[in-house]
Amino acid sequence: MAEPVKIARSVAKNHRSSVEATLWGGTLDTSSIEWAVFTNALMVRYLDYNDTYLSKEPLHPSDMIPALLAAAEYRGLSGRDLITAIATSYEIGVRLCDAGSLRLHGWDHVNYIGIAVTAGLAKLMGLNESEALNALSIATVPHAAMRQSRVGELSHWKAAATANSSRNAVFAVLLAREGFTGGPDAPLKGEMGFIRQLLAGGEFNDKLILDLGSIPSPKRILDTYIKPYPVEYHAQSAVDAARMIRQEYGKAIEPDDVETITIDTFKAAYDIIVKDPREVGSKD
Repeated sequence: MAEPVKIARSVAKNHRSSVEATLWGGTLDTSSIEWAVFTNALMVRYLDYNDTYLSKEPLHPSDMIPALLAAAEYRGLSGRDLITAIATSYEIGVRLCDAGSLRLHGWDHVNYIGIAVTAGLAKLMGLNESEALNALSIATVPHAAMRQSRVGELSHWKAAATANSSRNAVFAVLLAREGFTGGPDAPLKGEMGFIRQLLAGGEFNDKLILDLGSIPSPKRILDTYIKPYPVEYHAQSAVDAARMIRQEYGKAIEPDDVETITIDTFKAAYDIIVKDPREVGSKD
């Protein structure tokens, strides 16, 4: 078990509640739903073996599934209910990525995860429209995640950023369900809201979000891609190339066998994967 997962599990088992979910990992341990969501989502994300959506903003939508599964478990809901919530969260997350780029302004894509997973959680937890809007505001306005966790020397938090967004979403939904308000009028387009602050008031196609009410059924989950290898998405072709070289060479390649390696790539791959120094064997 990875070190950050061990840490999260050890803390989570100390947090019990009347609103609980199972901690994944071969045991029947349970924890408060917020800590269960954080720990389980961390496990899903840490291996980097997830799906991806690439648009104006990249996203790993499958990071949202642990939170939705925990809510469905807590309420004893059906698989149909869970799948509906997953498709709903995917629809919103993918559309947000099409609407505008957070990365260009130094913010992390997990801010979109927080919004999208809150919508799915609100559905699973039975919130009415007013409560759902309050939950979206509570999850969105106080929790702006910076992209600093993905540059320079990486820490445990790189894999935990989406888990934290999901934990914040659960917290927001639990509060809103009890009547806690969060300023539901304009968390995205308000005077000091998401678009003005995180996108510097720049390009954001809100029509993609406003159209949600008119679609017959969510289908954007079909536009995501499954990684064939557990590495950063832009490195998938490099793994393919390495496997082809190994097959052509016919035996294990030792460092002394290699004189030079030349890599042609594109800006996003360079910025995300190789721009900053890494220790040999570090987890990206």
